[in-house]
Amino acid sequence: MHGDLKPENLLWFLPKREDDRSWAARRRDWWEKQREKKEAKTHSVVPTSYHNPMKDDMDIDAPYRHGDVKPQNILSFTPGEGGDRIGILKARDWEEAKIPNVIPESHEFSPQEVRGGQIGILKIGGWGEVPHRKFIPTRSGTGRYKPPEVEGPFLSRMWDIWAYGCITLEFIIWLLYGDFELARFNNSFRGERFFQAVEQNGRKTTSVHRVVEDWINHLSKDGACQVGSTALGDLLEIVRKGLLVVNVHPRGVTSLSTNMPTLHLHPQQAETSQDPQSLHIPTISITDFSPPEDIDHETHDAAPVRFRAYEVVNRLEKILQTSETDIRRYWSPEKIARHGPYVVEETSSLDAIKPARDDYDPTMSTKANLRAWKYEVDNAFAYELYSALKDTKKFPMPNIIISVNLCETCTKLRDNIWGPGLPNFDLSYDVQGLRNRASERVCDLCVLLWRSCEKGDTMTEYLQLERIGSFLSMNGYRVPALAICRDIDYDTMESKEIQIGSVQLPHAGSAAHFEILQRWLDSCDSETVSCRPASAARMPTRLVDVGQAGDDNVHLREMTSQDVGEWLLLSHQWGAQAAYRSFVTNTANFRSYTAGIALSTLPATFNDAVLVTRALGYRYLWIDALCIVQDSQDDWKVEASHMEDYISGASCVIAAVCPKDSFSGFLNTRKYREGVTFHRQDSAAPVHICEMIDDFQGHVLDSDLCQRGWLLQEHALARRTMFFTEYQTYWECGHGIRCETMTRLSNENERLLGDPNFPSIIGYKTGDDKIELYQGLYATYSRLAFVQVVDRSVAIAGLQKRLTETLKVQGNFGILEDAENRELLARSLLWHRGLDTPRLNRIDFSNRNINIPSWSWMAYTGGINYLGVNSEDVDWKDVQSPWSRTGAETAAISLRAKACQYDLSASPESKNTLIFDDSGESLPMRKLCVVIGVERGDGSLQSGRHYVLLIVPDGDAVYQRVGVGYMDGKCLAEESVEVTIC
Repeated sequence: MHGDLKPENLLWFLPKREDDRSWAARRRDWWEKQREKKEAKTHSVVPTSYHNPMKDDMDIDAPYRHGDVKPQNILSFTPGEGGDRIGILKARDWEEAKIPNVIPESHEFSPQEVRGGQIGILKIGGWGEVPHRKFIPTRSGTGRYKPPEVEGPFLSRMWDIWAYGCITLEFIIWLLYGDFELARFNNSFRGERFFQAVEQNGRKTTSVHRVVEDWINHLSKDGACQVGSTALGDLLEIVRKGLLVVNVHPRGVTSLSTNMPTLHLHPQQAETSQDPQSLHIPTISITDFSPPEDIDHETHDAAPVRFRAYEVVNRLEKILQTSETDIRRYWSPEKIARHGPYVVEETSSLDAIKPARDDYDPTMSTKANLRAWKYEVDNAFAYELYSALKDTKKFPMPNIIISVNLCETCTKLRDNIWGPGLPNFDLSYDVQGLRNRASERVCDLCVLLWRSCEKGDTMTEYLQLERIGSFLSMNGYRVPALAICRDIDYDTMESKEIQIGSVQLPHAGSAAHFEILQRWLDSCDSETVSCRPASAARMPTRLVDVGQAGDDNVHLREMTSQDVGEWLLLSHQWGAQAAYRSFVTNTANFRSYTAGIALSTLPATFNDAVLVTRALGYRYLWIDALCIVQDSQDDWKVEASHMEDYISGASCVIAAVCPKDSFSGFLNTRKYREGVTFHRQDSAAPVHICEMIDDFQGHVLDSDLCQRGWLLQEHALARRTMFFTEYQTYWECGHGIRCETMTRLSNENERLLGDPNFPSIIGYKTGDDKIELYQGLYATYSRLAFVQVVDRSVAIAGLQKRLTETLKVQGNFGILEDAENRELLARSLLWHRGLDTPRLNRIDFSNRNINIPSWSWMAYTGGINYLGVNSEDVDWKDVQSPWSRTGAETAAISLRAKACQYDLSASPESKNTLIFDDSGESLPMRKLCVVIGVERGDGSLQSGRHYVLLIVPDGDAVYQRVGVGYMDGKCLAEESVEVTIC
């Protein structure tokens, strides 16, 4: 690089700017300046000239396909302070450009090929001579941006157009919504391409990926992306109708038209120039041309086809030359949404932190991942329940107030939200009018709609409401904004898909509330495959005997081998140390607790758990604070080793999500749920439109309780769980998730933790899917909190045991090994510090007499992820684990492997990535690494990506791990030595 120009590729450039609070405004200012400066002509990125050369005695005589257009290959040259924050964008890696369909370099040419003129010589300034050959496909390039035709018989220049469409869509998302939403978009289908295989009428075809379509549809409804009235809208239209199009023009894979522009690639000049043009990137100049008659893709009878490069440039020129009267609004619209869509369809992977298989991006934060939910109506269960709840003397319910204040538009919504010939319904609101009616409170439903707009950041000029089943969505967001429910007596043919329910739920701890909990248990027990634990489950050492309703005391009881029975288990937050230590079992009060504990003295959370246990007809309850002698290390070790049995043997787990400590309780007044109730003309029974509170992700999975390290094991090993939140109670078992609102939820990502026989689901997976499931589990666990960090290696022991048993492998310390397959150990070792974690700190286990090796993530605090690997193309090297040998003193915690020195300066920076456990750590004087795997090339150290552990000396003949990464084989010394890593 030259002078003060310090290029960054787009992959790394964009996320780094989000720390600047003014950056959101600045990126839009930059976008507007492109119109003023006419720098939006992206000929350095849009592949016009090198796609469409003319034969010339001083230039090339064939078209070129870049073949690897991706953010990493688009450099941002940022000049000194005061210049554009993005600067100049230029494409790189031209030395990898291909003549479409050429024969590999190793091909031996026959005399017939030479005499026939099939071989020419292509001269490119500064690169020497390159043979020009035809008709054999080349398929290099980054997998994520590969086009649908990659598996076909021919490859063409249209490959680059598809890739440019992918990047342009990502750029629009980033420009409008920022890096977090761009990361969410990419994570929602990580490891997959921008297209997907579909089956129609028994025939397999390809289409644009459904996630991509959802985001494009969402963007098209954004006020900043309106076609014809905003520049981004017109750019998005190019993406939709010309770039991300599966079909290509027949000429896209054959000969060139003669009226294309002439390409001139000049040798590089002035190597020491300060200008960005001086970098080792071919200088491109374009001779004017007359393009063939443009195809009208919107009106063509055949299916739309992908634009060619000159068509893309034509449309970009039209954006620059727009005659829009309000030019500032065209380039910088005022109303901009704050996030992309939320998809409710299933995702293709079960874990939330799945690494990309082709081009792993270590900057992606696990917090940006989207977990897709399905919302289902469950009227069979709801009908039976609400039939029983009609007995208001036995089950008093909150009063219902009928609304009479509806504006004209909301009256239309009420009357037409469903009915004959109206399977779905949509209606538009002027947002300003909606806001006015809400502030003046002239319409109750407008008040509800406006508050939903504020809550969901849905601030556009118009609000588009759409009914999807029993829910209302706003502006195309697939996560419901409002719920629709009906009284049990509202029973018409058209209302069948509307959920039976009510705005206000029963009061927590009321008879009606407990009736719902009991029916959930009974429903699960009645299933053909019940989640109920086996009757032979091991009884815990101690249990709290709750007695019967009305008893004033409970008792701590020591169980014997002859005792049998069922128990519930309380999962809760202990709270501040001084507070929770005030009510625990210890050696001093043990005998008095067995004699009896006054219910009135119990902390509120324990008291509420007793009430639930009694109401559901159980006698025993396990509470960690009471059933483990807290000041006895010996008792703690014994009981911790049985936690797996206690959790999985419990009939149900009571998860107290809402209380922050043992003294707050969870049967408290619920958060008020807003809603509007009205009558329709076809029935006297009430209908409700109400606040959407079915949010298992936000209320449960993202709660403080579920951020506790111990909770993951409790969640996964529990056969059934009731989650008590401040909004409602949720039920989870192997048959899915139920809400008190009567909605049923399902989510592929949550199936693993909800599996009553955890982790049986993983047994049905193969290859990458199986490995990435447990990697996702460990990456999630690594980000959870502990009151005592030394518990990090203990609180997951039960899960690890289940994993090794199910997978039929060996392992410990969060590392797994299959004696018949090197890949499992290698992939386990390729963990790295998460990019949301600046430093991994070593844990001091001296007080626990535990020894955790440096190559285990359990030895540190902080979040981890795993390097993304395309496992089919990797040759895994021999690494000896503690489980594959015995005899040495350090065998229990050591790895043995061959290490070599490395020198990163031996290959381009873009081919090497090292992630140290401490981001501020300087490179060691002696740079050593252990090669874990090598991408298959010609078999030498000079080819392919090498996945490595980074190590440093830690005493005589012993080393410790300090990081992980990958590098080009050219960086590695040929000499190696055997090392022991502890």
